[in-house]
Amino acid sequence: MALPTTTTTLKDVADKEHATAAALAARAKGRLATADEELRAVQIVSRDAGALFTDLSAKDAELRRRLAEAADGMPADTAALSDELELNTVALREQGAKARAAQRAVATAKQAFLAAGEQARAAQAHLASATEVKAAAAARQKTLDDAEEALKQLPLTEVKDAATEASGDPLGAADARIEGDVPEELLVRAKARLALNAAELARAQAAAIEAAAAMAAAATTANGLPAVTREALAALQVAERDYLATLDGDRDLQRATAAIAAVTVAPPISDERVARMNSGPAHDAGNTADNLELEEKRDKARGDVLIKRALYEQAWVAALKKDAATDPDDDAGVLDAKEKLKEELQNLRDAEEALDTPGAAGEATPRDTYGRWEATVPVELWNAVIAVEAARATLDRLTTTDPGELASKLAAAEDAYALALEAQGEGTRKVEALAALAEERSAAADLALRTNSDLSAVRGDL
Repeated sequence: MALPTTTTTLKDVADKEHATAAALAARAKGRLATADEELRAVQIVSRDAGALFTDLSAKDAELRRRLAEAADGMPADTAALSDELELNTVALREQGAKARAAQRAVATAKQAFLAAGEQARAAQAHLASATEVKAAAAARQKTLDDAEEALKQLPLTEVKDAATEASGDPLGAADARIEGDVPEELLVRAKARLALNAAELARAQAAAIEAAAAMAAAATTANGLPAVTREALAALQVAERDYLATLDGDRDLQRATAAIAAVTVAPPISDERVARMNSGPAHDAGNTADNLELEEKRDKARGDVLIKRALYEQAWVAALKKDAATDPDDDAGVLDAKEKLKEELQNLRDAEEALDTPGAAGEATPRDTYGRWEATVPVELWNAVIAVEAARATLDRLTTTDPGELASKLAAAEDAYALALEAQGEGTRKVEALAALAEERSAAADLALRTNSDLSAVRGDL
């Protein structure tokens, strides 16, 4: 069964992300090289500016010394020195401003160089991660491609037809064999308890899925958008599992039909064992209307507890989604669900107690008498019941599974996840780029605050 063409596959997203990461890494590497060159250049300018400022400072000191010595001499000499000092002062202040500007340029270039280095390291790490994701996506795509080719070779229609056929007379023969061996009352209760076991597993799995879905819905990405990516991934994983499971259809069919056949052709139960199951002291003591009613009431109470427990667990999730800061046990919905669960738990305890209460002093309890009757059934018969019910579930799945529909669901789920993943990647890159820009500009503002000189500004040094 060919997979429908999706708008975007995970391999498409991984390839695109890798190309983007490679381009960003190359750009970051180039920016680091440029920042290094610029830092070296401004360091030379700063060094030269500082040297000239030092020379002018020395000249300023020399002129002031000479002016002090000439103060008692000719006015013309004093005037000439004063003129020269003023001109040197202007040059000194201008050069001082240039030296400070050069120092600021060095500090700015150093900040840019360090930021570029950090961004280059981050980009390289992202590229390494993208390379791994690309390889994984390629491997996954190969798995799906191989599955598609394998499904083309599988006789899926024949499997479905064979499962339909096996659900008829062969399964009926296995049912008849079990029904002919196991007393009807015990078989009804055994199947009911088997269904309760399946329901308990389904409830636990559903509770886990609901909690995970609530977590995914509540989670946020770095840019504040709902993390739909996780929900989309969960849906994709289910769709992919169901699609790939069709590869095992023929194997599952063989196992189911083999189980049915094994039950049908199993050696007959001994006459003595049949007699013990259908007559005799254990049968007569256990097979009473009261016992059967108590067993059925206990099983019903178990089922009611499962329902109320599921509602209680759902109420907890709802309370946390509403306000995670408060104790869910204080939530009105949780309290209501808890009370209803407590009622059903009490009903179950009452049902269990009734099974453990003898009808009269000295008599065995209903649980004991019914249990003794159950014990007359050999374990191979109970295993046969389990095997036939499992085969029935497999055949039901095979006869109702549409590989084409599963392929369409997989394609749609992959498209949804791929698009969500792509959007999340773009959003994350925007946030990271803006965060880096904000950090750079904050550092520049701090540097300006430390180095700006009002006196230099009002004097017009530059």
